[in-house]
Amino acid sequence: MEKVSVIIPNWNGQRFLQVCFDSLAAQTYKDFAVYLVDNGSADDSLSYVKLNYPDINIIALPENFGFSAAINAGINGSKGELVAALNNDTASDPKWLEEIVNVMDSRADIGFCASLLLDFNDRTIIDSFGDNYSLIGLSGKIATREDFRVVGDEPTEVFSACAAASVYRRSMLDKIGHFDEDFFCYMEDVDIGIRAQLVGYRCLAIPAAKVYHIGSASTGGDMSAFSLSMTAKNLICVLIKDMPLLLLLVMLPLSLAAQALLVLESLLTDRRPKFKKNLSAYFNGLGQGLRLLPLMLQKRKQIQATRTVSVVQLAKLIYQSRAQNLAFRK
Repeated sequence: MEKVSVIIPNWNGQRFLQVCFDSLAAQTYKDFAVYLVDNGSADDSLSYVKLNYPDINIIALPENFGFSAAINAGINGSKGELVAALNNDTASDPKWLEEIVNVMDSRADIGFCASLLLDFNDRTIIDSFGDNYSLIGLSGKIATREDFRVVGDEPTEVFSACAAASVYRRSMLDKIGHFDEDFFCYMEDVDIGIRAQLVGYRCLAIPAAKVYHIGSASTGGDMSAFSLSMTAKNLICVLIKDMPLLLLLVMLPLSLAAQALLVLESLLTDRRPKFKKNLSAYFNGLGQGLRLLPLMLQKRKQIQATRTVSVVQLAKLIYQSRAQNLAFRK
């Protein structure tokens, strides 16, 4: 049985797989297995992998169930002590896994780790050094678009990990629950991060664990109508599920207002047809979030019943994560 199970969700991503798999084959750390979870691709992904990479474990889903479901299928179909989530549109530095495993072996208090995600084409520019979360209920990438040198050389505690390249202890996932499949995609990694923080797990971002990321290759970009709709839905779900009541009462109206301002901003910067499309996507996402409210309230009961950190502690962690992101800015 491998120590690390590397799980790669795939949906019509055959064009990325050679670079992704070849970089994994070059890893200096060898005690791992790769699981490609295919979300009903219509391209030649499966036949390509079977022909060219026979050692890759394939889990084929009948249709596109989303990122969260694909990761969960990989978790359930593997046995590694550590679970690595990795996007298909990535290339991993040869020491990626070695650096993370060394840290996690030496730090039993760390439940999960973030990689240093760098832009695939300009490998001096940061895509993400983990995820931050704010008291207005919005999440973001830490140090995005900054020079890689701003994060230094030492592992840094961050709020959460971007699931494009992250590693989790299986024991932690078994305790807090796996990825929430009602999210489909977007914000599922922030949700995992909050649930981990609620019971005392911590996250380290490791500068030496480098992964090069194309980004938003399957969903059309950060501001596509699809991503806007999913984000609006999942922001509500995260707050309802994960926030203690006092923080929820403060953060929910602030989050809705902040999202509305972001959509209105597109009226000033985009052409009118795009604004209409974004507005429609935003309200569609809100509607989906409201329809999921009864289910999120059920999940909330279990999450809040097992919470071990106080409201003040959680608020402090959230505030510090936002302040940390600002500190990395030039």
